[in-house]
Parts: sequence; C-alpha cells; structure tokens
Amino acid sequence: MHLAQAENLSALFIALNDEAFEIRELAMCLVGRLSNRNPAYVKPSLRMTLVHLLTELKHSGLGRNKEQAARLLSLLVNSAPRLVRPYMECILNVLVPKLREPEQNPGVLLAVLACIGDLAEVGGPELVSWLPELLSLLLEMLNDGSSNEKRSVSLWV
Repeated sequence: MHLAQAENLSALFIALNDEAFEIRELAMCLVGRLSNRNPAYVKPSLRMTLVHLLTELKHSGLGRNKEQAARLLSLLVNSAPRLVRPYMECILNVLVPKLREPEQNPGVLLAVLACIGDLAEVGGPELVSWLPELLSLLLEMLNDGSSNEKRSVSLWV
C-alpha cells in the first residue's frame, strides 16, 4: 500500500527511464503490479509507457533498443494484464511485422516471440485472429535453412 501512493509511484516512473536496463525491468514489474492498487494514478502513465515501447519497437534503428522495448513490453503484459488486454490488437500490429523482417537480430526475435507468448496467456479474441499468420511465420522460421538463429529461436518457442 505504501508503494502505491502517488509520491512513491512518481519515483518508480522516473526509474522506468533509468539508463540501467535492469532497473527499468524492476521498475516495470513494480509499477505494473501496483496498477491494481492505485489505477487512477498508474494506468494513464502506463498507457503512455505502452505507446512509447510500441514506438521504440516500430521505429528504432538499433536492435538493442528493440530488444529492450520488447522485453519491457513483455514485463508489462505479465504484471498488468488487465491494462494490456484492450490494446492487444495494437500491440500485435507492431509485434507480428517484426517477425517478418529479413535481417532480424536473434535477440529481438526471441524477445518479440516471448512477448507474443505472454500475450497468449492474457488471452482474448484478438489473438485468435492472428493464429494462422503466427503459425505460418513460425513454420517458415523452422524451415529457413539460411538462418540457424531463426530456427533455434523458433524451436525454443
């Protein structure tokens, strides 16, 4: 209850922008879990964070930034599923095209697939409509003889 107070949440939201990725991960887990305790204060800021992560995933030119954004998005999905559920279609519109990129960093691919797996746990009819496309992409990755990384990531999932 103490962490869910506005002044303490402000410090946690500042930690979401820390330069150390491990601190951002921990802050995302905490803020997501606190979204049920103080939703009026947490959810608007988490929605902005969600938009920022999706923008980073979609438009960043650096693989490291995309991987970190996908990992943080995955943590958000796990820690605040009620917040994420209405935005599943938007999230999948960003994640699924990342699986089709020809020159894909294996770390980004793994983080995106893990995030899609976390979204599957959240559930919803939005994911059902994406299943044929997702399954065909996974089969393509498994059959891709030119990329051992893609095959190993697909097998991992």
